[in-house]
Amino acid sequence: MNYLQTLGLRAGDNTLDFQLEVPGAGYVESLDVLPDSGLEWTSLPPGRLSLAVSTVSRRIAVGKSFAVTYRLRLVSGHSLENVGVLARPVSDHVVLTGPSVRSISLLQGLVSERFVFRAKAPGSATVNVHVISGTNRPTKTLRLTIVK
Repeated sequence: MNYLQTLGLRAGDNTLDFQLEVPGAGYVESLDVLPDSGLEWTSLPPGRLSLAVSTVSRRIAVGKSFAVTYRLRLVSGHSLENVGVLARPVSDHVVLTGPSVRSISLLQGLVSERFVFRAKAPGSATVNVHVISGTNRPTKTLRLTIVK
């Protein structure tokens, strides 16, 4: 079964087209869309998200733990279900000390949480924070300096 992704929706009228393929010499007399199909009408567009990330310092000593705080906000549209926030160190200079993904079952406003890392080795480090959702998927990058 194929379905329309939320990312494909736009504010205003949307068109949903069906293509029914019948193998062989089959025949279709009708196609019914049932009330529990998940298709619905709304005047609200799909939700739009904004993401901000921060840390107390961008200069961290080797061996120290530090937090990267994210603030994910629903700025317009419908509330969103099953949103994920993923933190990923890009370099080996830092390591994530907890879960790499936070799950938000229902996002209706602002969510603020943090990921905890530990500085492993001196040098430049990069941490990416990605949003996983059926609508826009903001990403932010933090550049850090790890010192002895």
